[in-house]
Amino acid sequence: IRNLYLSYSLSNVAEEFKVITITSSISSEGKSFLNAMLAESGSKLGKKVLIIDADLRKPKMQKLFELENVIGLASLLTDKKLNWKDAIQKVENKNNLSVLTSGPKPPDSIRLLSSSEMKNLIDSIKDSNMFDLIILDLPPVLGMADASYALKNIDCVALICSLENVPREIPKEAARILKSNPYTSYVGLIVNEVNDKVSSTKP
Repeated sequence: IRNLYLSYSLSNVAEEFKVITITSSISSEGKSFLNAMLAESGSKLGKKVLIIDADLRKPKMQKLFELENVIGLASLLTDKKLNWKDAIQKVENKNNLSVLTSGPKPPDSIRLLSSSEMKNLIDSIKDSNMFDLIILDLPPVLGMADASYALKNIDCVALICSLENVPREIPKEAARILKSNPYTSYVGLIVNEVNDKVSSTKP
């Protein structure tokens, strides 16, 4: 995970990538866990990190960090009276790590993630300079349109691929979609669940 964070930092030299995500082609490839671990790694290296659970259909961050999920992202996008600073939760024993959980499950997640309120929220958090790094945990790229709409708020995105579980054409299609998105920079592929068996032949 630290090597992954270092790779992100090196890709960040030419451009200022402050809002990032690791997404997947389909569900159950480990994207949420990897985003959480990346956030932890950054915080341990002295960066002030906020992770936002924007996977409104299948949120994971409240379980991964053992947090309440009464008020979260969906709440902020539907109730203008709420202040985002009041919805952010500090992670116990992790001084530099904060989480904005997903909040109540909305009936129309695409509408919320593509809304001007979502853009304004991310801009407000960025402009506050409270965090060095903001990580959004988005829905998978394929199947639903949620991630495609939310990518316009992301500076850079990486794709995780579970080699043993996903047919080859699926991550290819996801990578094509990410590369063609005009709003974000596609920075590469992260390979997961690699088969350790190595075959060798005599010359």
